[in-house]
Amino acid sequence: MLVDAYFGDDGLQYTIGRIPIGSTDFSLTIYSYNDVEGDLAMENFSIDMDKTKKIPFIQRAMDKSSRGMKLYGSSWAPPAWMTTENTTINCAVQGYPGGEYWEALALYYSKFVSAYEGEGIPIWAITTQNEPTQQFSFKYWQSLRFNVTTERDFIKRDLGPIMKANHPDLKIIMMDDQKDLLLDWDATLLDADSAQYVSGAGVHWYKDLDFLVDTAGNFDDLETFHKSYPDLFILATEACEGYLIDGLVTGAGPTLQNPTFAWQRAQIYARDIIGDLAHYASGWTDWNLVLNTTGGPTWIENLVDSPILIDEEGGAEFYKQPMYYAMGHFSKFLPPDSVRVALTTNSSASSTLTKVDSVAFLTPDNQVVLILSNRDSSAHDITLSLSSQQLSTNVTLEALSIKTIVIGEGSGNNSSNSSSSTNSASSATETPIATTATPTSSASSASVFLQRGVTASCTSWSTRYHQAIEGICVCNATSCDSVSAEYLSLPSSQVGLFQTSKAGDRLAYSTLEIGNTSDDTADLIIDSASTYQEIIGFGGAFTDSTAINVYLMDTDVQQLILEAYFSDTGLQYSLGRIPIASTDFSEYVYSYNPSVDDFEMANFSIDVDKEPLSNKLSLIQRALNETSQASRNLTLFASSWAPPVWMTAGNTTLNCEMNGYPGGEYWKALALYYLKFIDAYEAEGVPLWGLTTQNEPTKQDLATKFWQSLRFNSTTERDFIKRDLGPMMKENHPDLKIIILDDQKDLLLDWNASLLDEEARSYVSGVGVHWYKNLDFAFGTSGDFDDLVTFHDAHPDIFILATEACEGSLVKGLGTGVGTNLFDYNNITWQRGENYARDIINDLASFASGWTDWNLVLNATGGPNWADNQVDAPILVDEEGGAEFYKQPMYYIMGHFSKFLVPGSVQVQLNVSTDARTELENVDRVAFLTPTNQLVVVLSNRDSTNKSIRMSLQVEQRTVTVVLPANSVQTVLFPDFSNRSNEDIVASGSTSSSAASLPYSLSIMVAVVIISTLGAMES
Repeated sequence: MLVDAYFGDDGLQYTIGRIPIGSTDFSLTIYSYNDVEGDLAMENFSIDMDKTKKIPFIQRAMDKSSRGMKLYGSSWAPPAWMTTENTTINCAVQGYPGGEYWEALALYYSKFVSAYEGEGIPIWAITTQNEPTQQFSFKYWQSLRFNVTTERDFIKRDLGPIMKANHPDLKIIMMDDQKDLLLDWDATLLDADSAQYVSGAGVHWYKDLDFLVDTAGNFDDLETFHKSYPDLFILATEACEGYLIDGLVTGAGPTLQNPTFAWQRAQIYARDIIGDLAHYASGWTDWNLVLNTTGGPTWIENLVDSPILIDEEGGAEFYKQPMYYAMGHFSKFLPPDSVRVALTTNSSASSTLTKVDSVAFLTPDNQVVLILSNRDSSAHDITLSLSSQQLSTNVTLEALSIKTIVIGEGSGNNSSNSSSSTNSASSATETPIATTATPTSSASSASVFLQRGVTASCTSWSTRYHQAIEGICVCNATSCDSVSAEYLSLPSSQVGLFQTSKAGDRLAYSTLEIGNTSDDTADLIIDSASTYQEIIGFGGAFTDSTAINVYLMDTDVQQLILEAYFSDTGLQYSLGRIPIASTDFSEYVYSYNPSVDDFEMANFSIDVDKEPLSNKLSLIQRALNETSQASRNLTLFASSWAPPVWMTAGNTTLNCEMNGYPGGEYWKALALYYLKFIDAYEAEGVPLWGLTTQNEPTKQDLATKFWQSLRFNSTTERDFIKRDLGPMMKENHPDLKIIILDDQKDLLLDWNASLLDEEARSYVSGVGVHWYKNLDFAFGTSGDFDDLVTFHDAHPDIFILATEACEGSLVKGLGTGVGTNLFDYNNITWQRGENYARDIINDLASFASGWTDWNLVLNATGGPNWADNQVDAPILVDEEGGAEFYKQPMYYIMGHFSKFLVPGSVQVQLNVSTDARTELENVDRVAFLTPTNQLVVVLSNRDSTNKSIRMSLQVEQRTVTVVLPANSVQTVLFPDFSNRSNEDIVASGSTSSSAASLPYSLSIMVAVVIISTLGAMES
């Protein structure tokens, strides 16, 4: 029964075990496996001492375990004859690593592994030494002492090589000591020769001091370590209660007769386990499985407590303490291969839940497991919201209780709803339905948001920076993410939902059941019969810097970048901007015709864009190929920053003006220059759809840096169009779209000379706008969206296209500042993505037909840029190593539009109810109908609280409720209802998740759980 209690299917189903190598203080005597002095070759090594009881017990445990067990060994001390003082108490090994005694110690460990495996007990890992540092103590027992540099040398000179030779799959675990040592115990990892042998770090809890005066548990140190070394697992390798002195928290030894202490010890277990797991620990190992009622036997009288105590006198009964049940909340429900998922608490609930510890995991059976421990003396009603399943429910967390909630259809799930009681650790398995319950007033009300969308396909670890980068997907030749294609086979009874969130989702896909009735009282009402502007596309600019950066990368990484933007597994960009000659994002100033006074453009050449001088043209050709394979067209338009210098009045391209006036020889030469560019690019298989008259023709008042910029006003543009550019393009490229302005939105309503002149207007198709006067929406700036509406109402036949935007264009201290900032996710990196969503949605809702990002790709400093005008881009590359690139939140935000609002989609009416206006004030929203009759709604929640939004499709007679997490963007995809009746839709009232298809595959199986990853798109 006792073995069953821990290892059987009806028990806690333990999956990890620690085996002491030789004796410990919890032995009856001090012994080793080789007491033959000077036997450096270990010829007399023997584990016969373990064969009477210890090995048979382990074998019985393995027989009972249906999940399999990970077993690792730890030594307390070597044979006494190896030590300097011929003692195992606070001892040191003779000599130095690399010497004969240290080599013998490594062989001693190897012999242990081999001998146990000979008994049918495979050893998964070994720690270098139990607690190698000396702690303050009143008692001492077998303890080999060394520092981190000695461990480093022992691993690289002795232990690592012998284990690699004899047991190549064995994991070496360093430290195996107190958590507070972890960040300084890194010499082994800073040395490549030793680091190659190390798989993990082992930590103990004893400096927690039972959380005396609320000691922090050093959990933040675990997270810091993980971010520095994400490829190493963290394993809690020892903890127990009763190790303190009487009068200090729960005191010393067992406390069977003190139920208050017994419960408190269980809650301390839960607090530490949750804290460890929530900070990247991959499992948790208790100390003694079983002790007697006095806390022994121990030869040194170092009596402690354990989850199970036995009646050592009668031998007929044993005692399961609350610690036993606390352990079961984890071991039973978090099998190996479970992955931690993001769990966020609403800011409004944070103060209420300060004494509620929580962590959430996704099991291999696709069950979501949430573990809550309430250390408060009052109950809490908690609303749980599961984003990927659009599901929420209420649970009551009793005072001083631990609760495990299992959501899903895993093989081990059941539908019982038993709640844990006060001073009890019984688990609750709950299957919430798709309703939102209102918290009762009998207990304090709070809200927890359970965030799903984590996948192993995207790592945040950067080999360049030797650390993890929060919120960033680091892609290389062997690891990158892609967008799920499941939405392409969306059933008629479901909507598809892609989500990106500050909590860690990256275009995470899930599905949700749809109801077959409409609801006039819904928060959002979609009228697909009322249509507006048509989508042209979404994309970015093929600057010289983009081409330079892409081609600095390894060949296979180049292809990954192209696929990320243009392929059907990526964002499927459908719009691209091509600079005509150089910009500030070039390495130098150049034009396509430096021949002075060559008005006929006889010397015009785009060779500077071709290999070997440049990869700009070849990059565009490769992008066109990717979009073609993805069944999309790449619509390309061009913009000039400045003409050849000889055309300018001051013989400079910086803040320049043209010689003469429109209609004169210089302006006609400029029009011909544009024409030659279009002809030359089309000859290279790059067709041009549109042309702006000039990039940013107005000088900005606050600009501190200058680069190539031709300046003119609206009337000059009018005359240039009607006298030069319009007639020339109509004759040679009659289908080309001429786009006016191509400058800041706040200029739009006054930039109308070309449209008020009938002759000029006849050549104009659209207007281009930039976003830079948004100032990152600082000081409550409006974004000038109303001006787009006013313009559209005045000129409904002229399309509006957002032709440039980027982040990092401001000054430090304003908005999100200047340049790139990969390492400030919460304040800058995420905010920049959210700013993108805000501007795109509101542009589209105000009649814009598309949105063009600035540089597609920049380097990590935001360049190259000859004018030192570094900014940010959705993708940054490691320009030094050429092996990795960084997808920022802006990248994923762009995908919410480019992937799903295909060219030809039309905006449809989206109304917000009067009752919901205040609640949805910070929720940006827009809706479109695609050419395949799919309704697409994009929502961006800028609030720090979740939003439950009920949407009604007025024409299609459908309803659905989505939960929009705090600081998140969702794209909601409805099926094609055009040929379906209401009877085709079956509303089940439940949710459907795509969790079963998420690629949660990791290579490390340890302890109760597996180390978590951050990410969210599928690979």
